[in-house]
Amino acid sequence: SGNTKFCYLEENEKKYSDVPFFMRQEGDLDMACGLIATLHALGNSNITFEKDSILQKFFNQCKDKDDHERCKILSDMNDFKIAHE
Repeated sequence: SGNTKFCYLEENEKKYSDVPFFMRQEGDLDMACGLIATLHALGNSNITFEKDSILQKFFNQCKDKDDHERCKILSDMNDFKIAHE
């Protein structure tokens, strides 16, 4: 039923809060599955990034932000868009 699905989503929300790096995939990032998966993998690893690299800038901007804010940061980050083109 609808309530079962809602409870399932609530349980997952609690698990996401325990992950060091988690972000949403919504809006104009709906088709960015590979990028979002890669960012999750990198953000939950011990990898360090080259100074002033796109990834370092992104993760620095995401510090202390919630999962929706991180999505917005990526969506607005022109460095990623330029590199993709």
